[in-house]
Amino acid sequence: QQLYDEASIQFPAWAYMIVIPMLIYTIIYAVVKKEWLNPCIGAEGFWLWQFTPVPILGCCMYLIGVRLYKQHEARAAAGYAYLETDIQFTKEQLGKFPVTAVNAGLAAGLLGIGGGMVIGPLFIEIGMQPQVGTSSCAYMILWTAMSGVIQYYLAGKLGWQFVLFFASFGFISGQLGQKGVNKILKRTGRPSIVVLLLGGIIGLACCVMTISTAINIGSSSDSASEMFKLDLTWSKCSYWESQ
Repeated sequence: QQLYDEASIQFPAWAYMIVIPMLIYTIIYAVVKKEWLNPCIGAEGFWLWQFTPVPILGCCMYLIGVRLYKQHEARAAAGYAYLETDIQFTKEQLGKFPVTAVNAGLAAGLLGIGGGMVIGPLFIEIGMQPQVGTSSCAYMILWTAMSGVIQYYLAGKLGWQFVLFFASFGFISGQLGQKGVNKILKRTGRPSIVVLLLGGIIGLACCVMTISTAINIGSSSDSASEMFKLDLTWSKCSYWESQ
């Protein structure tokens, strides 16, 4: 019964004990890199600090994986009755998550779109229910967005007019969308509708991105040649001296 009680907790304390330090670290990482480090003064420290997200966030990912695997082993030993739609965190299943996260990050960075748009379909691909996948995406975006907002605030570049507008618009549209989707799911009983909505949004975003890029290239003679140019201005001393 204890295992079922633990499974019923929507936001377990152990998850926050890992997620909140990750949030704090990302804020400290950005502030330290901007305020105290640059490649011209203490180059070794700058590049070492640049690399710290790999071991630190990688360690957090490993701890989460160990925790989920031990939880799965305890459930299996006790004869826990999984639902057909439950994800069982075996070693094979846990191995899919780092690959999924890396692929989502690469795709988001290369295409210039939000990681949530990429990782949502990947979650469904590894076996998550559509509702669980989209909810997990929203939960992840909450923390990454919070980190970004705090960093902009500390840098003095946060426009409160935009914050109020987008927060209000996002809250209202999110509530309307959630209630509308829930009604459709209850009426039809088809979770595949969530997949269709997600695919439609991604498809629309790709079309808008393509049209926007074509307009930018057509309106400027330099855009086509500059489009694939790698900007390394931030690695030059002149960039940091002007900050």
